Amino acid sequence: MKEPENTFCLFKKLKASILTPLRSSKMKIKMTAATF
Repeated sequence: MKEPENTFCLFKKLKASILTPLRSSKMKIKMTAATF
């Protein structure tokens, strides 16, 4: 039972590690666009 749970946890972490930089770069782009 622990194996699928671990995989799910890893998947969530991976998803978060991909999404978080995307979000911050989007915010940076918005801020840069606002300055111009």
